[in-house]
Amino acid sequence: MKSSISRNTVATGYDGIFFIKRDEIEAYTESYKPVMILRWSKTADTNGLSALNFGASKGKTFDRVLIFPTSKMKKYFITDKLSDAGDLSKLYVAITRAKYSVTFVID
Repeated sequence: MKSSISRNTVATGYDGIFFIKRDEIEAYTESYKPVMILRWSKTADTNGLSALNFGASKGKTFDRVLIFPTSKMKKYFITDKLSDAGDLSKLYVAITRAKYSVTFVID
């Protein structure tokens, strides 16, 4: 995706985009307390965490967002080819919900 410049002037000490492994979810949620957890659909494995579908979060903003990406999105993170990302509009909605940080769970 194209680079952008944040207009956020508040620094929280954990700002930006991050990637964690499934076995780090508990420690991450205890430390950073993401306000919103997002998934592609209700069939996504969210490790038992209550989550909202990407589309249902449209128009909302949360300080920290934890995202369970699709396999296509995970492929994009590796290849950096937008054509691998799947539905870009849903990925955009998920990423832009976060005010300070977005964290992706990568298996």
